[in-house]
Amino acid sequence: MRSTYGAYLAGWANVNSGQISADPANYGAASWQFQSEKGATELSYGFIGILDGWWSFSGESALGFWGAMHTAAVNIVDDPAIGDYAYGALLESTADGAYSISPRDGLAQRINVMPAGKLGIELEGARYTQAQIARDGSRISMTLAPVADGEYEPVVTLRNLANGTYTVAGSDDPVVVEDGTATIEPGTMEGEQLLTLQLADEPTQPTDPTDPAGPGTPSNPGSPDAPKAGAGGVEKTAASGSDARRLSTTGTDAGLLLALGLASVLAGTAAVIRVRRRRRAERSL
Repeated sequence: MRSTYGAYLAGWANVNSGQISADPANYGAASWQFQSEKGATELSYGFIGILDGWWSFSGESALGFWGAMHTAAVNIVDDPAIGDYAYGALLESTADGAYSISPRDGLAQRINVMPAGKLGIELEGARYTQAQIARDGSRISMTLAPVADGEYEPVVTLRNLANGTYTVAGSDDPVVVEDGTATIEPGTMEGEQLLTLQLADEPTQPTDPTDPAGPGTPSNPGSPDAPKAGAGGVEKTAASGSDARRLSTTGTDAGLLLALGLASVLAGTAAVIRVRRRRRAERSL
């Protein structure tokens, strides 16, 4: 995850914020790559303009940004050196030991909790501003918010849940999980609203024996610290309490293969360019 996160972030350095061009018209534009020679010669791509070592062509950089948008996520891991760590978020621990997540990945629509059986959460039609997740994945609370002005209809997809019956605060319809997955559509919302999913019984083994067993023993459903919702299963929510303990800051990533593939393409392109230059230099001699 450490190297993957670095690869995920690398492409964003090619977006001009003044380090490539001071011309306001070029702010937000992307360079294809940085040329360490800081100048084109007759043996290289002389038709490409150079801005202080940066190519003035965007090339395939847009493909990398497209992949990065599909990669952006909050990833919580149990690092062997430092313990709990969040890539793409500020991570704290509540009084009852749950993860308290403040997203910083720029998208705020995906969470992957590796210690909780690789629990995955993905939002469509909404984003989240704060989340609390029990360490075993038995309780999930998210403050949902619109991605644009007006009403919105969020869809919440969960993967690698422990099988069992879950309740959605304010709803009379339980969510029965038999294959580790669930989709929740809470209906039309407006503004920030709290959505809470709670495991109501003992988890069971997934029906597919090759599937990860998922989270283990559920936390105490009657905990006084558990978020509560009003009518309709939603309520206005505030920032996490002062009892939270800071564990880590910064981070991101979910698409391991995508990010590594992008890094490999960039490295391969640079290698091909070096070989071509060397061959041209040998022919000129």
